[in-house]
Amino acid sequence: MALEFNISQDDHWFVGNDITIPFVIYADDNREARQDLTGFELLWHLKRNADDQILLFKTTDDDISVTDALAGEGELTIPGADTADFGEGYYEHAMIRSNTPVSTLWFGKAYLNKAAAP
Repeated sequence: MALEFNISQDDHWFVGNDITIPFVIYADDNREARQDLTGFELLWHLKRNADDQILLFKTTDDDISVTDALAGEGELTIPGADTADFGEGYYEHAMIRSNTPVSTLWFGKAYLNKAAAP
């Protein structure tokens, strides 16, 4: 079962600004045991709504780093250029394990704040 993980307004993600989001993947819904990420291929996507087309797509080949595989820890980096043309508001996002079996590890809402005036 996937866990809900939201990126709120308080996480300070702004249109056109770089952000690095640390994460932990758990092996169970109780968050008692961390998932060993050795050999995992991770995919992350961002959509305006759950049924919409993908706006951003990241993988362990580009902007997802596994920082401690045995502890289930990693970082998702989103360069500001990737969101420069996005509007403020809520989006849907999900981290997916693409290895067999394919499974959603976490999902949730992401709030992208309006960029500050220069």
